Amino acid sequence: MMESEKAEAQGVQGQAGLDGHGEDGVGIASGRDGTGAGRGGVICLAKLDPDAILDEPALAGALGVCVRTLRRMVVRHELPPPFKAAGRSRWFAGKVLDHFKQAAERKEKEAERAAAKIRSISP
Repeated sequence: MMESEKAEAQGVQGQAGLDGHGEDGVGIASGRDGTGAGRGGVICLAKLDPDAILDEPALAGALGVCVRTLRRMVVRHELPPPFKAAGRSRWFAGKVLDHFKQAAERKEKEAERAAAKIRSISP
């Protein structure tokens, strides 16, 4: 691995607050270490292992929002529902990205339908 790739990987881990790996090799991200997780945004999520587990502070930091906004996003179905582990809400990074991809595809289809409707009524 080249030096720039190592630095980038370390930056992603630092931004997401990646604490380490559990016994099964799954990364567990926690935003409690004050690493400034908000700088990477969704790109940061995309670089994580899809099986990486994020808690509320880590996901909120990765998205650049506060924990309260994160909870509201779940209620508005802008994020998938979390699972509970040790009494805390957690998400798999891959599931969050899949949710974003599906939302983007739905919006694209809506735009295509609206454009087709406009074409059909335009002279």
